[in-house]
Amino acid sequence: MSLLKGRNVVVTGATRGIGRGIAIGLGEQGANVYITGRTKGPGPGSLEEIAERIREVGGNCDYFVVDHSDDKQIEDLFAQLATRLAADGSKLDFFVNNAYSAVHFLTSSAEVPFWKKSVKNPSVPDPDSNPGDYWDCVNGVGLRNNFICSTRAIRMMEPHGSGMIINITSWGGMTSLFDPVYSIGKQAIDRMAAELALAAPEGVKSIAFCPGFVTTDVLLEVATKLAEEAQRQGQDQQPEILPLWNAESPRFVGKVLAALLTEKGEPLWDKMNGKVVIAAEVADVLDVTEDDGFRPLSFRSIRYFLMSQVGFLIHSPLRLLIPRTLKASWPAVRWGAGAAKYWN
Repeated sequence: MSLLKGRNVVVTGATRGIGRGIAIGLGEQGANVYITGRTKGPGPGSLEEIAERIREVGGNCDYFVVDHSDDKQIEDLFAQLATRLAADGSKLDFFVNNAYSAVHFLTSSAEVPFWKKSVKNPSVPDPDSNPGDYWDCVNGVGLRNNFICSTRAIRMMEPHGSGMIINITSWGGMTSLFDPVYSIGKQAIDRMAAELALAAPEGVKSIAFCPGFVTTDVLLEVATKLAEEAQRQGQDQQPEILPLWNAESPRFVGKVLAALLTEKGEPLWDKMNGKVVIAAEVADVLDVTEDDGFRPLSFRSIRYFLMSQVGFLIHSPLRLLIPRTLKASWPAVRWGAGAAKYWN
């Protein structure tokens, strides 16, 4: 299929996980995909490897070696991108901010209280550590970088009066997840989408795109550790903590975003502008599924909430009595710390 043929898309942090799934999904629709990462190659998890994969599925791909914690490298990325697009007489259509560099820190420091976290030795509590280093590690790439890239991308989009910024967020923007500083950063990403939509030049849109629980290698590792810890403590594995029964593959996330960016999804753009866009809800509207036909539930779905709280429903046909698209606002669900923003 070539529903994105001629469209130019940048995906940052595209060599693994969600970014990889998105880049391949865009390539399958024939897009010109520009990817960034820190490892040129060769070999698995490299820019060269994913670029070849994108070409195999029908897309065009070029790559840039970029460390998104380095402002100068980001500046150089946009200079090179502008030169290449100008040479083709084309424009930047979509920019996907996916790069994130704190996964190892978050998994390694999971058992350490946030006020004692140390970048130097994440697994060991340090009451004398610098909180600023901790903040920069978690939100330098993934929040600060997102704003810088969004701003530079908007500068390229303004002369053409069109384009979209897509910042990858998570349900950590709606409830406590992994780490306080992580959730703070994701709430900021969600707010950034709204503010950019309000302030961006006419024709340029901004969304926060929110996958559910995605089966990346890292999250599966985290899920396994949580399950092992629960067993050690004699607890049952809680489905609301480890929702593998409703997991999304990186490929599914890529297929959903690619569908949204095609003409089929374009009628939704105005309504979505400035909003958090949940991948599973887009999949319901645009009829996107996993390769095996499974379609994950939105975590705002009443069915999902009941299934996560009442474990037997996961395998019971009774769940089908609840419409999958029936949703509740997050404060109404009140699942997790920070669900309610106001005191009364």
